Amino acid sequence: MTRLTRVSERVPPTGGAHGDAVRRALGKPDLPFWHVVLREALQNSWDARAQASIGFSIDIRETTDNQRGLLRTLLSDGEVPGLDSLRIALDGTRPLNLLVIGDTGTRGLAGPVRSDVVADPDETTDFTSFVFNVGRDPSRAAGGGTYGFGKAVFYLASRVNTVVIYSQTATAGGVEPRLIVAAVSDRAVVGGVPYTGRHWWGITDSELPSVVMPLAGAKARDVAEALGLVDRLAPEDTGTTLAVLDPGEPGVLDGDDLLNDPLELIAKEFERAFLQWFWPHLVGRDGEPDIRCSVSCRGVGRAPLRIDSDPEIAIYAQAYREANAYLDDPTRPEPFLMTVRSLPLDPKWQRSGAVVIRRAVQPQGIETKLDNKVALMRSPRMVVSYLDVMADPNGAYTAGVFIAREEMDSTFAAQEPVTHEAWTPEPRTGGRYKRVVARTLEDIREVAKPHFTVAVEQVSTKKLAGIAHLSRQLGAALAGIEGPGAELQRTGTKLGSGAQAEITATLDDDAVFVDEQDGEVTVEFPIRLRFRRGIDRELWELGAEPRIVLDSGGTEDVEPGSGLARVIGWWVDGVCLAESSVVGAGDLDGHSIGVRVRHSREVAVTLALPKRRLR
Repeated sequence: MTRLTRVSERVPPTGGAHGDAVRRALGKPDLPFWHVVLREALQNSWDARAQASIGFSIDIRETTDNQRGLLRTLLSDGEVPGLDSLRIALDGTRPLNLLVIGDTGTRGLAGPVRSDVVADPDETTDFTSFVFNVGRDPSRAAGGGTYGFGKAVFYLASRVNTVVIYSQTATAGGVEPRLIVAAVSDRAVVGGVPYTGRHWWGITDSELPSVVMPLAGAKARDVAEALGLVDRLAPEDTGTTLAVLDPGEPGVLDGDDLLNDPLELIAKEFERAFLQWFWPHLVGRDGEPDIRCSVSCRGVGRAPLRIDSDPEIAIYAQAYREANAYLDDPTRPEPFLMTVRSLPLDPKWQRSGAVVIRRAVQPQGIETKLDNKVALMRSPRMVVSYLDVMADPNGAYTAGVFIAREEMDSTFAAQEPVTHEAWTPEPRTGGRYKRVVARTLEDIREVAKPHFTVAVEQVSTKKLAGIAHLSRQLGAALAGIEGPGAELQRTGTKLGSGAQAEITATLDDDAVFVDEQDGEVTVEFPIRLRFRRGIDRELWELGAEPRIVLDSGGTEDVEPGSGLARVIGWWVDGVCLAESSVVGAGDLDGHSIGVRVRHSREVAVTLALPKRRLR
């Protein structure tokens, strides 16, 4: 019977990467744990693709008695320093589960099987990078990853921190099966010898007992078949399968949910994760999925994942298709009910990508966990994160997609954490021209912002439901007519007893963009003034007060000191009349009158126009 030899890494004289440090390399991602596992696994598979589309499968099941016995034999080479839980799981009576993650249509874990062998410049180092090395060789292509620490999540997903790694890869002698087992534990001292906490089971040479290599050839495939790891890999295929021993979310016990099957819960979470982060690969560039994903639990296959498996994702898919079409042909006309922009909005900066905003009537009863968001993605076409944007005041479902240009991929990747779950804006030091990601995120929010102007003071802040929202949306959708609708009615501003009879000040049109600086926007609100014939204008003064527009369509005052919005002055015929919020009505004599407001990009503003009789 095949046995493997264990090599536990001793701490070298110059120190090295310890197992506990490797496990902590991911930090504390904001995403659900199984989402992080799927993102890392599927990203690795996509980066290793050998053809236009790949197969990806997840199977969660219990081991048979024979499989458990085989694992016990394979890993029987003495006690593992710092990893007592492995022996307890193998010898115990509690069921031993496996999380089996596999891919097909990839090149497998190719390249040398020893890290001290220099690979050819055009040769991949997939095997040593995944099995042995910590971090990534910056001289080699990064694909979707940039750090090389994400693989730690597979050890975290195992309650015994152990993973069986099986791969079939093309070599000069044909397709070669390779099998090795790896584990990560806390550092330990045994017999006065310090160990790093990194362990491998494989084949060793009596002359080099500290060098471990994978079991290779027919014996490796025989072991993989016995463990049930090659159901989708024919002998001539290339691909990789990982078997996570005793899977479980760190800190969560199976008994925490007594009403549900823990393996079934994990399977459902993987499906949710795939639809949330990898749905662009169900759309594909040619309309066909380029990742064929299947999930099974206890040997029972679940329904295939399709783009229409989630009504929300179907809306995002429409925006995604349009973004791809625009990148291929920027001259194409903007589609109905979509906003398409090349970013950044300022044409003097290098193009970073394209954003498409799609607004749709959302049927009742559909979960809206992704409403009012823009999916951010770069060349691997995995959704990095969803950026929150302003809600539509008329109740439309808002879904957007931003795709970074391929030549900007490394710029965006550099602003991602180890788990690639966000784009962190660059610091303000170094000049705005270097802040590509920050500028892009600001512009996405600007494009997604509903552009409307509300004459405040008499706007009802009550949310009108049902027919009011629906009629507004259908009016725009069917006739292409934009109007105030039933929810927001433009009215004259009426402040003070009898004020409207002598002088009336209203917003004449939408605000006009003036400039942008340091994350703040300056806009000018056109003002219409009406005076009753024969009145003395000198008896009146006008004020301007910015108000924050709420998602509901109502408004609220700007809190003093918040820095969200402020009036910077009154303009008459393009000339600044007063750098203040209050001005005498007698001075407002011209063809065009405007009030300029500087506000944060994070808010939408409108303007109140109070007036006061001086005597």
